[in-house]
Amino acid sequence: MLPALKVGQRMANQFLSYSCMSSQRIRTCQISHRKKFWNTHDQRSFSISNNDYYEASVAPGDITVTDLKPDAQDIFRTAIRSVYPKSMIGNVLHYNPSTSVLKVQGKTYKLDKNVFVVGMGKAVPGMARIVEDILGSHIVAGVISIPDGIQEQIQEENARYIYRGGSVLCPLPHPPITLDELRQVTRLLERNGAGVIEVNTVRKNIEVLKGGGLAMEARPAKIVSLILSSFIGDPVDLIASGPTCPTQPAPHHCMEIMNRLGIMSQVPENIRKFLEREAVKSSQKLRVMNSTQAKAELEIIWDSIQNIVVGNNSIACEAAAARATELGYFPLILTTKLCGEARKIGTTMAKLAKFIMMCYDRNTSVSPNVELTRLEVELVAGGIRKEWINFICNSVDSAHNLNKDLCIICGGEIIVNVKGTGVGGKNMEAALAAAVHSQELLREKDLAVSETRLCFLCCDSDGHDGITKMAGAMVDQDFLKKVEESGLDMKEYLDNNDSFGLFSQVDGGQYMVKTNVTGTNIMDLVIMLVQKPKDKKYSWN
Repeated sequence: MLPALKVGQRMANQFLSYSCMSSQRIRTCQISHRKKFWNTHDQRSFSISNNDYYEASVAPGDITVTDLKPDAQDIFRTAIRSVYPKSMIGNVLHYNPSTSVLKVQGKTYKLDKNVFVVGMGKAVPGMARIVEDILGSHIVAGVISIPDGIQEQIQEENARYIYRGGSVLCPLPHPPITLDELRQVTRLLERNGAGVIEVNTVRKNIEVLKGGGLAMEARPAKIVSLILSSFIGDPVDLIASGPTCPTQPAPHHCMEIMNRLGIMSQVPENIRKFLEREAVKSSQKLRVMNSTQAKAELEIIWDSIQNIVVGNNSIACEAAAARATELGYFPLILTTKLCGEARKIGTTMAKLAKFIMMCYDRNTSVSPNVELTRLEVELVAGGIRKEWINFICNSVDSAHNLNKDLCIICGGEIIVNVKGTGVGGKNMEAALAAAVHSQELLREKDLAVSETRLCFLCCDSDGHDGITKMAGAMVDQDFLKKVEESGLDMKEYLDNNDSFGLFSQVDGGQYMVKTNVTGTNIMDLVIMLVQKPKDKKYSWN
């Protein structure tokens, strides 16, 4: 059984909620996650940084440095700091001690030693600590659920840090389903290719606290849920399986998922029978829920719940863009819905870097234009929409006119298909794939490296990429040279999913990014810096 720890101890999460109670106590429940893709057809979150806002910052002007790695790390670390608990929660909770009134995004709550805190998931220790700092005198009691051994792992940096999210950390299956059967079906789904959305959909339907169950148990309390999102699009009903987001049961959908994956015969009998019974009831329940009285009751429940996403990938990307501007770059947030396999993302980023460098040069040379058109076609085929290509070209023109280098920022979720026996992480694999294809795309003997620079950074926001102790890795032209000089075969390491093995051998591992445990998690960040040409020509394959 996972430990139930009192608020105030140093502990870690993804989801935090607290309840303002009157005289009625919250029913005690024993509270003891997962993810995914570059969706090549659903990247609706393309945005160019607001030039009016960012150009108001004082920039140092023309960047003359040749090593872009420090800037890439600086931008990444700034993004992570923007989603630290103190930053996130301090921006949302506004407490007036003289009136004992708490204001949360337009709503007010009168506090009088009537606050109960419940939290579960990855970043909750820091979040709970900040809530306690702000509302400590009014907190009656609290419980947070964190991964077993996390305190020791936070204190001991040499230990492997294993995250578990809010969905896994508040299990309470509907009777007669047992906790062991819940574990079995979760592992079964994951092993057979179910994504986090599918896993959480099943959990919502077979557990008490999921799908708004926690909110129902807390009635008639008013609930404020402070949510750290590690999902693309911030679906509140799926983050930690939506304990404070009442949703309609969907037993038919659960069975469809299991049948599609071909695992129904392996699902524990208690779970199968429970879903079958609920499916029979669902039509009648739906008719009842559609009645006027039921809708009115639901509205009352929703009025007592305030779900707030306090931290997400978009916030981190905006912070990265602001920092890039301060460092003198022209920032472009390409997407906050990056979704895809590591190799594909790395390959596309390498092609995009070449495309941008050619855009810088297209006004001074006719020869790259045919290649530029071919690259554009390949990028569109790879999932970057035509209108985004136009935005990128316009951004390059703007950066060139302002005498600035370009900073491309992407946020989202990278996955990796493991087929080899090596050690690594999805972000390091994406960086290595970018390196492999950059080596093929750039003819170093013809490229004025000292005049035109690029740098890729791919990192996991929680500070641990895969089973490694590194957040991710960086790649630049110097990296490509050092790999070539060492005789290492990048393609061989990539095919063996051994990105850590390769990066650890290059320059003493200096191209890996180490942040230690960050205490937050907003998925992955990709930062690409492209330095404009300095009056010298380069050529392409």
